[in-house]
Amino acid sequence: MRSEIHSMIQPRTVARALQATLFIWPLLAGRVSLGDPPKPSDRSVSVAALEMHRQLGGKLSEGLGLKEEGATNMTFVLCVPDRNLFALDPADAALIAFTDDKGTNLLAARPGRLGKPGLQQYAAISSDNHRAKVELQSLLAPAEGATKLVLKGTIPALCGADRKKVRQDQLSLLEGTKFKLASLELEVAKVETRSYDDGSAMTVQFKSNASLRPIKSVRFLSSSGKEIKSLPIGRGSFRNNKSILETCGFALWENVASVTVEADMFTQTETVQIPVSLEIGVGLGSAASPAK
Repeated sequence: MRSEIHSMIQPRTVARALQATLFIWPLLAGRVSLGDPPKPSDRSVSVAALEMHRQLGGKLSEGLGLKEEGATNMTFVLCVPDRNLFALDPADAALIAFTDDKGTNLLAARPGRLGKPGLQQYAAISSDNHRAKVELQSLLAPAEGATKLVLKGTIPALCGADRKKVRQDQLSLLEGTKFKLASLELEVAKVETRSYDDGSAMTVQFKSNASLRPIKSVRFLSSSGKEIKSLPIGRGSFRNNKSILETCGFALWENVASVTVEADMFTQTETVQIPVSLEIGVGLGSAASPAK
């Protein structure tokens, strides 16, 4: 069973980084061709990494640890500044073309080779919910003398809709208690006490078999209606091909048996299509330009 830990935020720690690594040649990122100059609300696609392996004969690669089979792997970042991005659906992406400027079809299958060309199923989503990283795999290398790669198509993105405040009154903070925020089903997974610099706090962890990304923020109220001082202390995600388990935790500076939970969240989702039109230079020192 293959699992991925997508994110884990430790108490009082905020760490964000976007790393771009180019393995073979220097590369300048291409942009989605929109016609007009980019605006803050424009959705875009930028290449972050490119890895290529030429088809090599056994004699040439023998003893050097080189891959004999050809391959082209591209990593790119999708930006959706006007929506809150929850997930990408690579399986439903419509890739019209992934070629070089010599006409090589880099989406072609290779009988006898492991793997499948196309977008890989796992897509990482940033903590700000506006960016996603996805990888494209080809089982072929560009043709000898090729100087450009061209990628065209659309990728569907699942985004939040109908943002509102929802409320769960008098939630019992006992492990195993199940409740709902809008249609999202959650459960009290763990309740314990921890020590912090400014005193001890009651910590509560919630879990769900659905994504918790629709929740933007949470606050807790006592039985008198007064807000309880709280702090998010951790969020985790466990996924495989068949299931999902996500958790989020909070420290409460008041020891209570029950609370009212108020959440600012998206109660519905919508699918938007992200257009991809990239022309990537792959020669030494060459630059990428928008595809025509």
